[in-house]
Amino acid sequence: MFENKHHPSSHRDSSVKYITMGGAKCVWKVTTLNDKLEEETVIFKSNKNSRFLKRQFWDQNRRDALISGGMGNTQLSKMMVQSQSQNGIASDHSSSWNHVLPLYHYCALANIAPYAYGNLEEYILNYDKENHTRRLGPADTLRLALQAARGLYQAQLYWDGKPTFVHADLNPSQFLVFLPYSHGSDNEASQNTLPILQINDFNQGRFLTRSIENNETCPFRSCTKNQRGNRYHTPERFLGCVDQDESIDTFSLGGVFFFLL
Repeated sequence: MFENKHHPSSHRDSSVKYITMGGAKCVWKVTTLNDKLEEETVIFKSNKNSRFLKRQFWDQNRRDALISGGMGNTQLSKMMVQSQSQNGIASDHSSSWNHVLPLYHYCALANIAPYAYGNLEEYILNYDKENHTRRLGPADTLRLALQAARGLYQAQLYWDGKPTFVHADLNPSQFLVFLPYSHGSDNEASQNTLPILQINDFNQGRFLTRSIENNETCPFRSCTKNQRGNRYHTPERFLGCVDQDESIDTFSLGGVFFFLL
C-alpha cells in the first residue's frame, strides 16, 4: 500500500522497519517517495494479529479518528512553522494553532501518522546531553508549557465555552516533538531550536454529555482503577469507581508543567 503508483520505480527506494509493539498495535517506520519524488517518512500502526477483535477496540480507534481527523492539520502545521514570530510563540487565535497529531485511518484499525523526533519526556530528559546545559531557560519552558496547554484545549473540543472531550491519559510522553524552529531570546537556549508539540493517543478518552435542564457538563463514572502508578493521574483514579470530569485533564496538565520545571 506504500508504493507510489505514479512512479513505478519508487518501490525500490521504499523501506519498512519494525520499531516496537504495544498492547494493541505494531509500530512500523515507513520511508518512501511522494508524488514530487521527495523522500517522506511516516509511522504506520497495524493491529496485532494476536489481538482478538472486540467492540471496544473499534470504539477506541473511532475516538482517535474523530479527534485527530477533526483537529490535526498538517498543512496548517507547516504554515505555522513558516510564520513563527521571533519569540517562537504562535498567534493567540486558536485557528492558527496545530498541536494535535494528524492521523490517516485505514480500515478502522490501522493508521498512518507523521514521523516524530520523539516525545516531550525524551526531549527534556535528553536536553542537557544534546545542548550541554542543565535545563531549558525560563522563556523556553514557558513556550513548551503554552504549546501543551493549547494542545489540550484543542483536543477537548470546546463548544459554547465548555469542553466536550476528556483525554484521560495526559502525560509528557503524549506530546510528540516535531519541526524544530529557530527563535531569538536573551538566554542561552536562543542559539538552539525549540520543537512544536502535538498531542496524540486519544483512545482512552471520553466524550462529555450535558444536562438538558441547565446545560451543565455531566460527570462520567469510571471504574477503571489505576494500578500502574501513573503519577500524572488524579488521586481519585486510584480509588476505583468515582465520578470524573474534564478536571482530571487539568490535574494531569499541571503535572506536565511541573515536569517541565
